Amino acid sequence: MENIIARRYAKAIASRADINVFYQNLCILNSAFVLPK
Repeated sequence: MENIIARRYAKAIASRADINVFYQNLCILNSAFVLPK
């Protein structure tokens, strides 16, 4: 489910110049949610 949302977000701003920075931030956020609490 999260991957589907991530792909939609990526497609929505794929034309932006800072796509790599966005992807890095997305990975950081994703890892933060995945970590056990």
